[in-house]
Amino acid sequence: MGVKRIRNNPYYYYQDSIKTKDGHKIITTQICRTDVDSRQLIVMTRAVFFKHLLKILRNMGVAKGSTLYQFHNNPTAVDVHFLEVSKIICEQLLKNISLQERQDLETTIFVSYVHGTTAIEGNTLSKGETYDILISDLSPSNKSRNEIIEIANFNQVKKYLDSYTGELSSKLIKTIHKLAMIGIIDDHGRPIIAGEYRRDMRGIHRSLISVSKPEDIEDHIDQAIDWYNFNRDLKIHPIEIASKFHQMFEEIHPFQDGNGRVGRELLNWMLSKSGYPRIYILREHRNIYLNALDEGNSKNYVPLIDFIIARIMAVLSWIYSKTHIFDAVNTKEYKDMFVNVVGEKTYNGFIQLVRYHNDSNELP
Repeated sequence: MGVKRIRNNPYYYYQDSIKTKDGHKIITTQICRTDVDSRQLIVMTRAVFFKHLLKILRNMGVAKGSTLYQFHNNPTAVDVHFLEVSKIICEQLLKNISLQERQDLETTIFVSYVHGTTAIEGNTLSKGETYDILISDLSPSNKSRNEIIEIANFNQVKKYLDSYTGELSSKLIKTIHKLAMIGIIDDHGRPIIAGEYRRDMRGIHRSLISVSKPEDIEDHIDQAIDWYNFNRDLKIHPIEIASKFHQMFEEIHPFQDGNGRVGRELLNWMLSKSGYPRIYILREHRNIYLNALDEGNSKNYVPLIDFIIARIMAVLSWIYSKTHIFDAVNTKEYKDMFVNVVGEKTYNGFIQLVRYHNDSNELP
């Protein structure tokens, strides 16, 4: 919320820069004069907020049932229009929660992500122990050095990516690997070569996927980066691009160890660049996730795209349910706006899910 002067009188207003089919556009909605009392301001900002949101949705085209992007491999997990509407509304609502709520939210998702991405690879630390290492700098006494370092290294990965403003590159990929794997030793007690491509043949544990030969890795990574940059300029949906790049990366398997962790970090980085929340993959999702990668190796990318969309929707619905956003989505104004955009049946299904998560202590 900002302030601008109209005919010498100061007014509060909402302003957002959005991406449309014709480029970028500034959306501005006047709220009220700045001389209103605090109670009136709360009432006015809430009422105008939904008007502003609907204006954003209409200008982005999603209010008409269309999206800015198209899938070549059509997902079956969720209606794409509904996904886009939910993401846009969530982005706007997150701007109106407190700093403490935002920090708590980010911490929960970060800890869940790190716990899941390491558990998939066999790390036995609990979510509570993961929290203690990442947030409280406390290490359990009954766990291996490797397992503790695997968790702790993600603080450095996060710090690096939070400040990274560049594009996808082999240097970015190698840096993520170096930060994620430094200090970890292999089964023979030797340090993992961190930040460098492997020099020997490796396979993917419990998978029939063939990986790149060492002499081909650099070329294959460069080709995957070129593919990503080329398709990003087209109208292909960013979730499909991120999903297929993830598939390519895991098939190349460029490093001695840590390919899954680096691949999922790149996946989240790509989703975040497109305005989607970071996803976490819990230990119990492991088989579904690995089976989707196996399908992708046969050029059937839909299961992986479906899986990633399902995880995005899980995070979105949890965000809606666990912050003051929950109070907003239960209002008549929100229902009227959402029904106007996606229909009453879709709204009822989503709000039922949000209310379920609000009553639950478990992450979806």
